[in-house]
Amino acid sequence: MLHWKLDASGVTTTPSIVNALTQSYCVITSSADGSHWATEGIQGGISISDAQTGNLIRTLPSDISDVSPDACTSLLSLTFTPDGKLLAAMGPDGLNPEGIGLKSTIDIWQTDNGQNLLRLYPSFDPEQMNFNEDGSMLAISSDDDYSRAEIWDVKSGKSLGIISPAGSCFAFGPDNTTIATGQREGTFMLENLRSGSTIWRGKSQDLIDQIIFSPNERLLAIATDSVVELWDVQTGKRLNVLPSGGVSQLAFSPDGTNLAVGTFHGIIQLWSVPKTP
Repeated sequence: MLHWKLDASGVTTTPSIVNALTQSYCVITSSADGSHWATEGIQGGISISDAQTGNLIRTLPSDISDVSPDACTSLLSLTFTPDGKLLAAMGPDGLNPEGIGLKSTIDIWQTDNGQNLLRLYPSFDPEQMNFNEDGSMLAISSDDDYSRAEIWDVKSGKSLGIISPAGSCFAFGPDNTTIATGQREGTFMLENLRSGSTIWRGKSQDLIDQIIFSPNERLLAIATDSVVELWDVQTGKRLNVLPSGGVSQLAFSPDGTNLAVGTFHGIIQLWSVPKTP
C-alpha cells in the first residue's frame, strides 16, 4: 500500500511502503492515513489490523463473507472512508428487500466498535466502490454494457441516482460536488453531482486503470496501461504525460505538489506536478 509519510510538522517527506503482509489475502485495502488494513483471508471473514504492527484489532462477522470451499470467492471489494471511521464490504449472492436475487450487496461497518450500520442493495452488479471525502456518499460503478455509476447517501442508505455512461473507475472531487468517471477503453468525463450535467469529456492515450483528484481539485491524474496523464480540471486540457509502465497505485502528496506512482514492478516513482492558477 502506498502512503505519504509526514514529519512532526506535518510537512510532506517521502512516499513509503508502510508494512508488508506475510499472509495470503483475497481482498485488502488500507485506510487513507495508512494506519489500518482491512483484509479478507482465503477462508473468509473480514479483519481490521494495525498496519504498523500487524496486530488484529477486530473481526467483523458478515454473512457476505462466509467461508467458501473455493479460495477467494466471497468478498469482491473493501474500502475505508478517508477518515477511516467506516468500512464498506462488497459481497456476492444477496437478496434485495423484494426477494430478488443479486450478485452483490454492500455492508457498511463502523470500524471503532464493529457495528453494522446498513446494507445497500445496488440496482446493478458493481465492480468498484469509493467513498467521497467526508464519507457521506458512496459511489459504485460497473463497466458493463450499460457503463453505470450509482451514488448512495450513507446516512439514509438511499440511492441518489445513477450516472450513465460512467465506467469502471471513478473519483470524487475533494469538495464533493464533482465526480470523475473513466471507462476502461480510455474515455472519461467530469460530472457535476448537484446538477447531473457533464462538465467536460476527455480521451486518454491508453486504457484507463485509475483516476484521482489532487487535494486542491485542480489536477486530475489518470493511470493508464503505459503512462500517467495529468489534466487541468478547470480547462479540460492535458498538461503532462508521465512514463510509468504499469501503475498499481497513485497518491498525491497532501499539499498537491508531488505525485507518487507505484508500479507493478515494485518501483515507486516521485514526480513534481505542474502548478495551476
